[in-house]
Amino acid sequence: MAGANAYAGKFVGNDFVLPQHKPKKIINPTVVVYRKSLPAFSPAFVETTAADKLQPSEAINNFLSSKLLHRLIIILLCLAIVAGGSVVAMQNHLLATVKYTAADIEHRIATKINPSSGFVLPPNSEVIESSVLSPEMNAIENQLININLSGVIVNPTPANVTSWLTTSAGPKIGTTVLTVKQPALMTYLNSVVQTYNHQPINQVTVAHPNEPDATIIKGVNGINYTIQPGLTHSLSSQILSANGASVTMSSSSIPFTVTNKPPFAKLLEVDTTTKRMYAWQDGQLINTFLVTAGAPATPTPLGQFKIFSKYLVQNMTGYNADGTRYYQPNVQWINYFYQSDAIHGNYWRPANVFGNINTSHGCVGVVNSDAEWIYNWAPIGTTVIVHQ
Repeated sequence: MAGANAYAGKFVGNDFVLPQHKPKKIINPTVVVYRKSLPAFSPAFVETTAADKLQPSEAINNFLSSKLLHRLIIILLCLAIVAGGSVVAMQNHLLATVKYTAADIEHRIATKINPSSGFVLPPNSEVIESSVLSPEMNAIENQLININLSGVIVNPTPANVTSWLTTSAGPKIGTTVLTVKQPALMTYLNSVVQTYNHQPINQVTVAHPNEPDATIIKGVNGINYTIQPGLTHSLSSQILSANGASVTMSSSSIPFTVTNKPPFAKLLEVDTTTKRMYAWQDGQLINTFLVTAGAPATPTPLGQFKIFSKYLVQNMTGYNADGTRYYQPNVQWINYFYQSDAIHGNYWRPANVFGNINTSHGCVGVVNSDAEWIYNWAPIGTTVIVHQ
């Protein structure tokens, strides 16, 4: 066999070379190309010189158009005919096989598979020289990242970014693969979304006997932020560039509804304009009182509060609008709802003040009999809404 092989020719490129012709030596292999191999009649990857480079698509086309492949197909068709098989079926099978082989080669090239090592670069990754890994990661971790939620900007901390990164061995010695972990990044984005998502605040407009309707809670639409498909991959690419990153969360509005029933177990509603106070229980109006609220120079604060402290009797002191001090002893049935402001009994004002004139330093005063009822009905935690 050795003697026979000595006289055998061989393929170099697409040419058959006789023994007396010495083929050009292959030096400095630089690219991977698709070539045919004579013994196995199958595609193979070989290294060649710059002078003999073939583009992947050119190499595939050369193989598909070669006389060797054509002869092989003719032989197989003849065998199929002899065996009683279908020429068309055999031809379709061969063409499908050839197409699969060509597509597979193109796929291997496009996905950066190294045919000798089998290395595949993971998604959301980059290969970094290990010698510069530390400064590269430092730049990635400390870059400015903006997450925009309808104009509200959230900036992840370097510690946040660090928690999204992981490293693994590179395709060759001295390289490292740096990857942005999608589950970790998604967990962070979900936490941001949940922080800024909010349900709507429904508007409450109530009816008062012999008085205009009043909106005691203004409606506010809710908002729902979502993480769009592909956002984490886009953000990962920006992060790995270390040049700063910016993404905008998509959002949708959740409209509020309007109701005429206060959503509280118990509510004290104070209208400083009509000088009335209303007691609501489970959405039903159960009592009404005439009040004297804060004078124009010392108004009662507007808003929603809760009773936080109660006293049966107390001596009250403070400052008048002109800076002088006042002292009021034995004030009864006291319900503090905001700082030093309270709903309490007022025994020093004449009866015709209540419901007609605001005279207090900010408190809401009622006659003592009404104050006692309120004190016994409204526990600590009862909602107080003051509006005009």
